[in-house]
Amino acid sequence: MSLAIRALIDQYQESLIHQQRLKRETVALYGRRLQIFSQYLEKKGLQLRQLTSSDLESFLDDLAKQKIPTRTINQHIIVLKDFCQFLTDAKLTSENSALSLSKQSLQPKKTISKKAAIDFIEALEESQIDRRLIFIVMILLGLSSEDLSSLRKQNICIEKEALGIKLRDAKDFVFFRLDHHPFASLLKQALTIQLSVSKIFLFETKNGQPISRPHIHYLFTKVKKYIPE
Repeated sequence: MSLAIRALIDQYQESLIHQQRLKRETVALYGRRLQIFSQYLEKKGLQLRQLTSSDLESFLDDLAKQKIPTRTINQHIIVLKDFCQFLTDAKLTSENSALSLSKQSLQPKKTISKKAAIDFIEALEESQIDRRLIFIVMILLGLSSEDLSSLRKQNICIEKEALGIKLRDAKDFVFFRLDHHPFASLLKQALTIQLSVSKIFLFETKNGQPISRPHIHYLFTKVKKYIPE
């Protein structure tokens, strides 16, 4: 990485800490994503101040060819949009060339048969059905127990064929395709019910406090055994 690009990334990370008030772990993640991007620029002989949207699309295509997970590519897009805006605000570029980038839809990592899902749901007590169904689908989509424990109801977006989730420090929603899930309609119904009774967090106590991470993890491991590897 050239010293000039390294200096700009350092300045950008300082702005994330002091202006955007992001956590240092998030700032470090942004730095790692930009390091990969800067290595690509050097490899292709591209200049940071002369970037085009085509250059950025080529970078994302390169990541896809390396079998980088879609979720990680979407993180790169978030970082690139913010970093390019930083360059524009600093008058180092005339425009934000990353504005036209659009995030990719994520496909569920695993599948589960409709019969297996319904058999499991019917075996639950009525009061547990909605929460357990949500857990199953969240795990199918690749969310961790930490993701689930911090998930706020305002960070859930239900659309016709997709479920939008904004995780922790993320700025944008990541959308998961649901149109091929055999029980997508059940999930939407369960989520609607859960969101109507939740105050702040998707999973919380009757007092509106988030369910503890150890308890979330306990439920997570119990439900996960129903997901085929």
